[in-house]
Amino acid sequence: MNYDWPGNVRELENLIERVLVTTPGNVIRHINLHDLGYAGYEAVNYEHLLGFKLQDAVEQLEKFLIQNSLETLGTTRKAAQELGVSQPTIVRKAAKYNIPLNKR
Repeated sequence: MNYDWPGNVRELENLIERVLVTTPGNVIRHINLHDLGYAGYEAVNYEHLLGFKLQDAVEQLEKFLIQNSLETLGTTRKAAQELGVSQPTIVRKAAKYNIPLNKR
């Protein structure tokens, strides 16, 4: 309840989807934002990448981060700034991963 939700509705939608996918069973009893990476990303669970080749795992994570930043922030420039890369890199990688770019 104390989380600021800087990404507003999109960030909340992403959280709900993530909790639904990662929660065992049919009932969600508790959501720990820190465990889901909302307190600095240090607690992100990468176990779903076990068994992947390194390159495939890197691409999966890269796609997730770019897509999440674009959905949350809305522009390629803001996503690039958040991820510490250039704006053309975001555009190029979005095309590589078939991530749609919203025209705002």
